[in-house]
Amino acid sequence: MTMRPRENGSLSGVRIDDRRPGDTRISPTSVQKPGCGTVGVAEMLVRNGIMARAALTEDLAFLESEGGSLKPLGITRYPRSQNDAPAMDMVTLHVGGVSGSNGDTFQPEHALKMQALVEEAPDVQGANAYIMRPLMFAGIANARADAVSANDKKGPFLFMISRGQMGSSIAKDLNGLPVVTTTQVNNTSRKGSATNLTYVLCGNFRRATIARVGVIELALSEHFAFANDQVAIRVVTRLDFGLARPQSFVICPTLIQA
Repeated sequence: MTMRPRENGSLSGVRIDDRRPGDTRISPTSVQKPGCGTVGVAEMLVRNGIMARAALTEDLAFLESEGGSLKPLGITRYPRSQNDAPAMDMVTLHVGGVSGSNGDTFQPEHALKMQALVEEAPDVQGANAYIMRPLMFAGIANARADAVSANDKKGPFLFMISRGQMGSSIAKDLNGLPVVTTTQVNNTSRKGSATNLTYVLCGNFRRATIARVGVIELALSEHFAFANDQVAIRVVTRLDFGLARPQSFVICPTLIQA
């Protein structure tokens, strides 16, 4: 994927640039010829694959891109405040309660603290979602207190998670807010000798601005790989991303993944 800037503008105090993530895929023309039973099907599959990749590329950039003239600044790359001290134009830092030299542990009290820090930003709307890795949520949902002996982990569940209803799946929520799980959240953060740490992000995602021109541009060319009897399918999206209020987001970094 490449990103090419074009024109600049602004929206609600957020700087918006015309960035263009693009990709190209090659499809054999033989599967599009009459009589093969796949006319239009192969092209649809390739188009869907390209669009799915474009969406994932955008998501990763919005979360973790280092920013620059060719790509937006991701939420986790914004400047951070001091611990538990919301500051203007900074993502609020919340350090894990059990802080170790090789990683921190996410404790039950952290979730409500992160939600409170969003409101303290101040943000009257408050947080509306969490983002974390799937295994991180699984560890949170399964965390239990000790019951009979130390470290037996057979006691009550520690986090405020809906255990679901009989016959229904357990909803992905935490303290009443939806949890979005994705492997786009990295698990390669470092602290001390640890290299497999991750983070939990909480915030009011209504403060995240996605500026998009059109939807998606698809173009076909039979000349790019004509000698090989192939068709090139190109996709381009025109968009940018920014936080209207960075202080409406809280990150708990360098966490040991459950």
